[in-house]
Amino acid sequence: MTFQEYWEELSSAEKQELADDCNTSKEYLRHIYRGHRNAGIKTIRALLKARPKKIKLHWFFEAA
Repeated sequence: MTFQEYWEELSSAEKQELADDCNTSKEYLRHIYRGHRNAGIKTIRALLKARPKKIKLHWFFEAA
């Protein structure tokens, strides 16, 4: 699974809840989902803290 696949599974309300839990906006997370932005370390840490059993660190780093 990837962040993009995880994001697609969420309802609009769940996306907003995730954004609220990460102290960011749903629009910013959508930019990450679409590849228009890369998640910064603070956002990655917040995502991992908000959903530790769902979101994986390696989703945010390209394979070498």
